[in-house]
Amino acid sequence: MKLTKSFEQGVCLMAILATQAKAIPVSSRTLQRRLPTSMTYSQKLLRKLVVAGIVKSVPGNSGGFALARPVGQISILEVVEALEGRVDSFPSTGLFSAIFTSQTGTNAHQAITTADQAVHRIFMTADAVWRQVLSEVNIGDIIDRVISSHRHLPQLDWNDPGVETNTIFTINQKEVTDD
Repeated sequence: MKLTKSFEQGVCLMAILATQAKAIPVSSRTLQRRLPTSMTYSQKLLRKLVVAGIVKSVPGNSGGFALARPVGQISILEVVEALEGRVDSFPSTGLFSAIFTSQTGTNAHQAITTADQAVHRIFMTADAVWRQVLSEVNIGDIIDRVISSHRHLPQLDWNDPGVETNTIFTINQKEVTDD
């Protein structure tokens, strides 16, 4: 199973939105400037996240994008499925049966069908475990792991051209020492 670059880029979009000052949506132009993809591609990812109810689009001159829910309520599984669709690691196409149809006898056909079903069940079980793990991890957890010393998510205005990516770590060090 391999996720596409869309997932990584989507998580980066989510991290930007998660650290954005709550009253200020992030403009499309800002997201384009921060994420090295085409404007069309970024908009495609954002649309998928909006349709899934993870991100909201804010209309108007000062509009843009914001998280639709708090970071602790958005699971990684939701983001994966919004961007990639439901991921099945072994989508059975019946290839076992197609290859071995020349085998004669009912027993051979039953054995092939049983083998195909057994392999499919194994991967369905693995997929269920994978989904369970991803459903238990949220965007806030990911950010916590990246910025391990913070007590609260930093709130930035990513629309401000002066905000640098290392600002998050500077703010966190200051937050920790100020307490």
